[in-house]
Amino acid sequence: NQGIVKHYHSDMSAEYLQQTYNDFSSDTGTCRILHATAGASTGLDIRGIRIVIQYGMCKNMAEMLQRAGRAARDQSLTGLFLIMAEPWAFGTSLDDKPFDRMDPDKPYAGTVKKSSSKQERTGCAALHLIQSTTCLRQFFALYLNDQSSQGKFL
Repeated sequence: NQGIVKHYHSDMSAEYLQQTYNDFSSDTGTCRILHATAGASTGLDIRGIRIVIQYGMCKNMAEMLQRAGRAARDQSLTGLFLIMAEPWAFGTSLDDKPFDRMDPDKPYAGTVKKSSSKQERTGCAALHLIQSTTCLRQFFALYLNDQSSQGKFL
């Protein structure tokens, strides 16, 4: 249970999760890379994280922003959020799916069924983000409906 990389998910024992948290959050801990499920993006507040890598599309922008927010929680740090999206996310047509401020996280398929694929379940705003060719800070201001003067230049 020692080494540079550890896995973290809710199916592991409370003892293992606590030890992994300690090993990752401590400056003297043995864990430098945490491979984690969604639980780490909402349940852990660890300072000093500089890079968060999202492997695969999040189902919506709220989830994506929550995960991205794990990086550079210290105001003195600069952080990086890297999204490693599946190829289909870049090729999915959004021609008939304009950005909808009233429901930005509406699933691509509209109505989600038990048998819906990940592509069909993914929120339109997340797909717009992946395919965006404009300033991402402006995109986030639009998504968050930030109409302040600071939001325009976030």
